Formats: sequence, C-alpha cells, structure tokens
Amino acid sequence: MSYSASPSKKLALYLFCLFWLYSSQFAFAAPHNTEDHQAHAVARRTHKASSTPKNPFKTPFDTDSGASSSDSSDEDIAPTDDGPTSDRSPGLGIEFEASGFIFKSGTCKLKGTLASKGKAISGHTNTYWSLTVDTTGEVEGKLAGEYILNGKNIKLGAGTAATAAENVQKDLVKWNPHATMSGNSFDLLDPVSSECKTWKVADPSSSGGYKSLLWQVQATAPMPLAAIYTLFELAKGPDRKHDPLLAEHTRHLNRMVWVNSKFFQNAPQGNQATGVTKNTLAFFSLILSYVKPSSTAGDSLKFRSPIMPRTDFVTLYNAVKSNIKGENLYELVLALLCFKNDGEEVELDTIWCDGTVKAPKLLSSKDDQLTFQIDGHSQLSGFPDKTSFTLQEWMDGLQGTGTMTAKVNQALKKADAKSTRTDKSPVDLMAVFDRWYDGQIGAYGSTQEHLYANNKQSVPLFEFRNLEGIKDDKFKTRVSEIEERVIYYHKHHAT
Repeated sequence: MSYSASPSKKLALYLFCLFWLYSSQFAFAAPHNTEDHQAHAVARRTHKASSTPKNPFKTPFDTDSGASSSDSSDEDIAPTDDGPTSDRSPGLGIEFEASGFIFKSGTCKLKGTLASKGKAISGHTNTYWSLTVDTTGEVEGKLAGEYILNGKNIKLGAGTAATAAENVQKDLVKWNPHATMSGNSFDLLDPVSSECKTWKVADPSSSGGYKSLLWQVQATAPMPLAAIYTLFELAKGPDRKHDPLLAEHTRHLNRMVWVNSKFFQNAPQGNQATGVTKNTLAFFSLILSYVKPSSTAGDSLKFRSPIMPRTDFVTLYNAVKSNIKGENLYELVLALLCFKNDGEEVELDTIWCDGTVKAPKLLSSKDDQLTFQIDGHSQLSGFPDKTSFTLQEWMDGLQGTGTMTAKVNQALKKADAKSTRTDKSPVDLMAVFDRWYDGQIGAYGSTQEHLYANNKQSVPLFEFRNLEGIKDDKFKTRVSEIEERVIYYHKHHAT
C-alpha cells in the first residue's frame, strides 16, 4: 500500500532536517578558540604533559638539530624576543630586569600567571623593544616587569640597539610606574584569559621609585667558540679582567671552568695538549661549567653557568668533534673533571679526584654529582615531573648512543608525528630537561647566525647572564658597550 505524508508532516520533516544540519556544524566543526590555544602554547612548558602531549620541541628551534630552517616559524621558540633573526644575520637581544618592578592581579590564578610569562604590556611596545612580564617563582597573581630589546629585529652594528635602549629609558621615565599612581591599571597584549588581562603596579611603591631600581642585564648574541674560550680565560686567569659580556659577581665567575690545554697534559684518549683547538676547549669549558657546580633539584639548570648556549650542545659538539680523538666522550669528560684552574696553572681538583696530576682518579663519592636531578613540570609523556639524567647519558645523547637517548627520541617522535627521529638521533638532554623549568638552554636547536660582516661563517648563539647591574640612565651606554664588544670578538675570531 502506498503512503503519502500530509503537508504538515512534510513541513515538520523539512524543519527537522534543517535543524540537524545546522547543529552538526557545531558538533563536527566547532570554531577554534584562539585564546585557549595561545594559553596552552605558552603554558605547556610549565604544566604536566598529558598522555599524548603536543610536541614542545618545535623544529627548527628545538633539540632536533637535523631540522630544516624552513620547517617552522620563530614563534615556536619562547615567549621572549631575544632572538634569533629570521635571515640569520647577526642580531643582538638585551634584557633589563629588576626585582623591585612588580605587578599584581587579584583575578589571575597560578596557571594563568605562569602562562602569562613573556606577554607584552599594552602601550609599551615598539618594533625594537617591548615591556614584558616574567614570572617570579610559582606565585599566583604576581609578575615582574622586564624590558626586552628585540633580538629578532635588532641587527648587530645597525645602530638600532643603542637607540632602542634609549627609548626604553624614556618610556620608563614617562610612565613613572608606582603603586599609588593615578589610574594604576594596564592590560597585557594577547592575554591568556580575561582574568589575566588586567594588572596593576605593586612596586615601586612611590613616584620616582624607578630611579632607585637596579636593573640586571642579559645579552643574547651569536659568538664564535674561540671567543667563548677567551671569555673563560678572562674570567679565570690570574688577573680577572672586566668584560661587558662577563658576569659581575665572583660567585658567578667561580662556577666557570676554563678548560685550557693543560687539562690535556695526560693526553686522555690520545688528545694531545698541543692538538686541541680553542673551539674544542671552549666546548669542554661549557660542559664542565654545567657539571661541576652544585645545585638542588628544584633549581633551573640555567643557573649553573653565566654563559648559556641558546644553540644546543649537539650543534656545538658537531662543530668540534673532528678535533676530538677517541669514541667515548663521557670518559674524556671524566678525565677533565680531575683538574681545576689556579690562575694560568692547572692543579689536581681534590674535591673531585685523588691521586696525582699525572695519575688522577675520580672519587667514587662524586658519583651522585654526575646525576642531574630534575624537579619541575614534565614536557614529555613517559617522563615524570621528578626525574634525572646522568652525565654519561648527556654525553651519549650528543653522540646518538645509549638507552636514555633512545627513550627520549621515542618520546619526541611520539609527540610529533612528522618527526624523522630514530633511536640513534643525537639529542641534547640538557636542552630537553631544561624544558621542565624555563626551556632556554639550547632552545634554538641547531640555529646559528652569521658573523658580523661575514655571511659565510655561522656561529652559535649564547646568552650572557648576570651582567653588571645598572640604573636606568645607563641603559644606552651599557648596550653600546655590549654591542661594541660582540663586534670586536666577531672581527678577531673570524676564520
């Protein structure tokens, strides 16, 4: 028997179909929430990873040194703008930060506070500089102010660095930020949430208080390894000499280990003292400066050395490995640990080894100090917040060997379906596990920049930390000194 629906039922069926089609657009193609995405992108370094986390090591500015520079944008690096340049011409990034420049919010919770790191303040930005916010530990609703000279846009020797520093100082004077100021309220650009958008100045407490602030300075620039060697020599030589790129206080300089040719007096693994280059000595100086200082598990790894590679250690090792004899990088480093600086001389480091200079032996009691304890926020599935890696695993990673190397590579590959990593891909574990904290050591991966006035030679990027503190009226002068010194090293160490 045939059946024909009534007109009213046909209309009802038609309306139902329309409703279903309209609803399905939301069920299967929900609009992208940009604010939520941006909040997650920044917060991923400070909160636990899910079982299938997004890859926190975006190429090319990651720990994958084999990545092509065309694979990703500079926005994958970090929320700060200290570098690198897009065309790999030499840039200069500067940070001015003061512990007494504090902002507070009554509505921004801890997760949002941490995720706000690196956000710029509305009305205080320029092509070459910006006033940003930084975290002050894990404190809810509290951030510190930090002026950044944009190392992505400021080119070495172009005359823009000093001008930017001057304009930063003018901005600070004009704003005169203090807790009792009229209209004490400002917004963050691109806030992670509405609750974390508006903040107020908590310190300085009174008008003109900015004049008494002491600003700590950090500089990011490309630098030849041979120049890094010179800086270690200046820091540890018999007559410590001031350099705009060296840390101000003795406590920071004491952490540095100047590995010179005398560390190789016993020809470990056949490496003769006369055969190792300054580039190689600089590489080992950096390695030992991250190994020897003592620290607690909750401390960021970046505090171990005032000279911090922003290009990863895999790239640094690749630049010098042809000058290193032997196949066991770990055993070579162990041999070097037995020496310490005494001016221009080298003596047995009895804290680490016994025996004699000619026949040193590592103390068994130092085994624990060859393990880096990590206690932060995990960024890879399969790795807890509280974890560790050893010096041997770090060195194996640079050479693409070992169980930990394979495990980390598997986690990185799982986090990025496009990854071409294998179990034996070289990986910088110092850069990987620093992501539990700040994600700064080696965060630029294999990225390097050209020498000044020489685009045929590329060199790694470094951050020079704990530089001499200054008042705001010295911003321009100090930046000029730093820039001149970087150019000097580029000219004197070109090959």
